[in-house]
Amino acid sequence: MTTHKPRLAIVGAGMLGLAHALAAAERGFQVDVYERDSQALGASVRNFGLGLHLGHARGEMLELARASLQRWRQLLPELGVWYKEAGSLMLACNRYEADILECFQQALGSEYGTQLMSQHQLADAGWQRESAVSALSSPHEIGFASARLIPRLSAWLQQTKDVRIHYQCAVLGIDDQVLHTAQGLVKADHILLCSGHEFRHLMPHLYADSGIRLCSLQMQELGIAPRRIAPTLLTGLSCLHYPAFRQTPQLALLAERYHTHLQQQHPAIPEHGIHLIVQQLDDPSRIIVGDTHHYADDAAIFQSAEADVILRELCSELLQTPVSAIRHWQGVYASAAQPYQVLKPQPCLTTVNMTAGIGMSVALALAAQVVESL
Repeated sequence: MTTHKPRLAIVGAGMLGLAHALAAAERGFQVDVYERDSQALGASVRNFGLGLHLGHARGEMLELARASLQRWRQLLPELGVWYKEAGSLMLACNRYEADILECFQQALGSEYGTQLMSQHQLADAGWQRESAVSALSSPHEIGFASARLIPRLSAWLQQTKDVRIHYQCAVLGIDDQVLHTAQGLVKADHILLCSGHEFRHLMPHLYADSGIRLCSLQMQELGIAPRRIAPTLLTGLSCLHYPAFRQTPQLALLAERYHTHLQQQHPAIPEHGIHLIVQQLDDPSRIIVGDTHHYADDAAIFQSAEADVILRELCSELLQTPVSAIRHWQGVYASAAQPYQVLKPQPCLTTVNMTAGIGMSVALALAAQVVESL
């Protein structure tokens, strides 16, 4: 006797959609994914390709990151795609940043498994003393080449999990348990909307009440004299962006003091929302550098030449080497006060949105929770 598999339709074939496809297929669903483009072109492939542990606040988000990173460690060897398990190094380039890292290590270092490195230790490890005062070393981060990983994950799901992914098939509307697609009507037992900020076009009233805005960011690929940079490089500027560094009153006070200093001495940095990250993939002569943060109801049309220059200058100073621009691009993702949203506007429809640009870090664990609740 043939057992009926419940049919799940997922809108969006980015990281979030594919994570839900994996979780659902492993729980016995027949999964169909609908993607309007010929490949994923959104936030999943436009950011650093970083499975982050260090930046998440204690509690739910840190646990989601830990579970997702563990799942990645199981998946990546099966996918056969490039990745690196080299952790991260958060470099403090001035006393303000060093004070934040020292405070973090004293208060939370044992929980996060980090180590504070002195200027002398950094010099012994090959970092110029004048480019870093101290650093916070984390062993947990995983680096990906997202533009290669996402297509490979898509192919693997189709080959091994019987997931059907329909590219160039735009979803035009959702009515109860029916998708209106460019190729006809699709009936499903449940629908998951994982289309990022584009869900505002399918659920405009829901979007209007969600508190979501769009974050536009500027990214660059730069050329350097060939050298191997194993860990993902974060900087003290990231302390002003990640919630992990505002978890105690003292950390919040130090972060505010640093933000005030930047506004007075380097106002363009907070104006553009810059927090420098450097990610090297498998080419020792190239690095990915970013990013900026501009929040509005719509994605910014024009990118700031000033911000691009600042990012290159900060990177050159950090690495103590000249850099050259190869290409640059814009990323856009949904942003809200909370890091993700799961909404259920209809009994058989669930919308899932990452609203903090951390899909690669937490999507696998979050998807498992969402699918379990269907």
